[in-house]
Amino acid sequence: MFASCSHIIQTNVRIYEGGTTMLGNLQRYMNSGQLVEIIYVDRHGRTSKRTVRIHEISRGNVKAYCFARRAFRVFSVDNILAAVPVVKHRAAGY
Repeated sequence: MFASCSHIIQTNVRIYEGGTTMLGNLQRYMNSGQLVEIIYVDRHGRTSKRTVRIHEISRGNVKAYCFARRAFRVFSVDNILAAVPVVKHRAAGY
């Protein structure tokens, strides 16, 4: 889904496709119950790709169930570089 994150620049007011903000997209994913794939930068500057289900957004933080860690985690919205809904593909004939 993500070709490369080396060219992504983080900003707090980045406007995304359709004129939405990161926070607006995350809110929409939470309300719909969609799984979301995020690229995240931790406090040490390390990037990771996670699949999460968002449960709460409050004060600039996202509380989500992280499938990689099999636990709830809190992510700073400012450190989420990209977020896309997970789309399941079915094999032909199924």
